[in-house]
Amino acid sequence: MTSPGQQPAPASQASRLGGRALPWLLGAALALGAALLALQATPHGLGLGRDSFYYVGGARGMLAGEGFARPTGSGAFIPITHFPPLYSGWLALWARLGFEPLDAARWQAALALAASTFVTFALLRWASGRGLWPVLGAILLGFAPPMILVHSWALSEPLFLLLLLCGLGSLASYLARESRRALVAAGLLAGLAYLTRYAGAALIVAGVLAALAQGVRRDSRRRGLKDAILYFATALPLPLLWSWRNASLSGMVANRVMGWHWDTLFPRMGLGAESLSQWLLPEAIPVPLRLAVLVGVVFLLGAAVLTAIRPARPRSRKAERKQALVLSTALFIGAYSGILLMTMLLLDAATQPDTRILSPLYPAGLLLGLAGWDLLADRLDMRRAMKLAGAIGLIAFTLLVAVRGTRKAMTLAQDGQGFASRAWQADPLIGWIQGLPQDVPIYTNELNALYLLAERPAYSLPLKWDSVRGAPRADFAQNMKIMRERLEEQGAVVVLFRTLAAQGERYLTLPEITEGLTLIYDSDLGQVWGWPSHWQEAEP
Repeated sequence: MTSPGQQPAPASQASRLGGRALPWLLGAALALGAALLALQATPHGLGLGRDSFYYVGGARGMLAGEGFARPTGSGAFIPITHFPPLYSGWLALWARLGFEPLDAARWQAALALAASTFVTFALLRWASGRGLWPVLGAILLGFAPPMILVHSWALSEPLFLLLLLCGLGSLASYLARESRRALVAAGLLAGLAYLTRYAGAALIVAGVLAALAQGVRRDSRRRGLKDAILYFATALPLPLLWSWRNASLSGMVANRVMGWHWDTLFPRMGLGAESLSQWLLPEAIPVPLRLAVLVGVVFLLGAAVLTAIRPARPRSRKAERKQALVLSTALFIGAYSGILLMTMLLLDAATQPDTRILSPLYPAGLLLGLAGWDLLADRLDMRRAMKLAGAIGLIAFTLLVAVRGTRKAMTLAQDGQGFASRAWQADPLIGWIQGLPQDVPIYTNELNALYLLAERPAYSLPLKWDSVRGAPRADFAQNMKIMRERLEEQGAVVVLFRTLAAQGERYLTLPEITEGLTLIYDSDLGQVWGWPSHWQEAEP
């Protein structure tokens, strides 16, 4: 019943409200499903790699009041400059709320995948309006094998990809509406992305290029230049402040030295192309066929970009939004690819363009592909049958991706990844190390594993080869002398994991390292060696 004078709400209005809410509820459900799949993939905890040591160690350094720093073999902390601090700071914030950093990392990764899935849904709905694209895009983001993989490691990618998607969305909003508020938001997000991964510099470059391009497209180069300066001014303060900190501590902005690595560039580019092809088709498909499909997809993306460059005639809000999303993602993909190539050629001989390194190209390419196909279909005035065929093909591809992603999660759940795998966590060597007196110095070829699993700081085994610079280490002989002195005088031990053989030229060989030492402990995971006068030989 209604009170006198009160008009009942029309049934059609309530129906419209329900109809508007339903798509967003579907997007939220897909985001929740992606988060649950990420948790399903990590029942043993997130995968732990060598970089995880710096992020987790950096978070614990912050909690200990030492700033963004990692522990050394003596237990003291030294500043970290090779990695930016935001991810570690995020983990430290969760730890303040009562979570252990590694547990916090697992929940953060799942929530980040859910948020990225929902942002993808929202951006495609904003650009294409009602339709199938937002749903397919959310599935292709949240359930894809490469996204499941990068969200199953204790690394900075989950937070970075979320910031990237939000930054690209703000940049597209600026291009579509010429909103300087959106441009400022994009600049701030780009600065935060840089503090998560140095590759965030690509988003800064993309924003500057987008502002300049907008000026050209609107026949107002002065306005474009002003907008580029505004974006630069909002994006750069945090990166500049962090770069100043690094330079004052180490003399380098990001702990990288210029060099020339031309001899390894093309093999690594081949690895990158193969990694990209695995995003499109299963590994069981022959490599030449996968690469051919990759070339075809790149061609279609290029056609979409060329189409988006030309203003729509007549202009429409929907067309401009599609154009804006295509241009912003294309500029980022170009900037990221260029920076990655320059890094591999001039800064880092160890960078391998695998799924982790290439992961920012996946969400950007996904948005470009879906918005670009929609734009192409409108511009080329495709027939209804052709549009239907394209939609059916995309639905089939999306289902294939979802199945592959689910299988990937089930595979990852079986044994864990990296140092979090059962083989590492269950081996008695880890418990033996935990039982060592705290004043015993430890040298190892896997200090990351000792810290993450046994919570024991350790010294790195002296490196004879710098894999980042691709050159011999000048301090190798001095570090070997110091290690020998600690072995002889302080009763230090050398923990050599079986991974030593795969680490190749970075270290000396097992016989060279253990010359004059006695075997103290032996397990499937590795061995412990010490100076004979301090340690007894292990029983056979």
